[in-house]
Amino acid sequence: GDHGGGVAEADMGFFPGHETSTIIDGCNGMLLYYASHPAAAFHVVNPTTRRWARLPPPRGKTLLSVLAFDPSASPHYRVVCFTGWLPRGASVEVFDSEGGAWRDHELDFGLDTDAMSATMHYFDGAIHVLAYSGHVVRIDLGTMACVVTALPAPVSCRARAGHCRGRLRYASSDGTRLKFWELKNAATSEWALKHELGVNDLVAGEASGACQAVTFLFMAFHPDREMVYLWTPWKLVAFDMEKRRVEEEWEVGPEKEKEGAHLIQIWLFPFSRHLANSLA
Repeated sequence: GDHGGGVAEADMGFFPGHETSTIIDGCNGMLLYYASHPAAAFHVVNPTTRRWARLPPPRGKTLLSVLAFDPSASPHYRVVCFTGWLPRGASVEVFDSEGGAWRDHELDFGLDTDAMSATMHYFDGAIHVLAYSGHVVRIDLGTMACVVTALPAPVSCRARAGHCRGRLRYASSDGTRLKFWELKNAATSEWALKHELGVNDLVAGEASGACQAVTFLFMAFHPDREMVYLWTPWKLVAFDMEKRRVEEEWEVGPEKEKEGAHLIQIWLFPFSRHLANSLA
């Protein structure tokens, strides 16, 4: 919707490969599907316009793939496939829908590759990757140059980076509290603590015993409001950080567990305000 956020379900029946392929990434309303049989095949699908495109196969074996799409900047998209690991970098193939072909590149992360996580997202022409050494690596897709910025708190499997109001944010958890940081200066790795959130903020007024049992996971930042999306068993919650209250919640019952997890990971902010005709 025009307010720029929320959760929607889409019937993917229009895309003939939806039952034989797996969604491996989503970016600003577009989905990247991959099928390994009968032959390796990538499809990029736009559920809003109900259009899809099959990509020519990359030359190398794909280890990890990311979709890069920003309809406010361009109707074209890129798919980045990591095809081999180097001690401090990677071989990648990049597909650009404008040229319709894959191109080979070598990346120098500026960090040991062993430290790199698979937690990454695309924003403003670059892929941002969390590294377990306590850094975020920005890969510029225009130049393929990498910039390393130190993080303000350790990286765990639950840590996430994202963008809100055009600035890089970092969410870290110590198990009971979530901290949200904003990058002030990439060159000096200067961050500011924007918000903090505990279980009691979500479960107001209940006995503390009940609070202890509540688990919640950070899922995503809202792109242009001080709001975060959290997953707590069988519910997706939108929490307004300024008003300090739950703004909206969506039930996802246990019977939908697998389907629901899928929905939450990929479909948060799925439908952009810019419904560009990007799969013409």
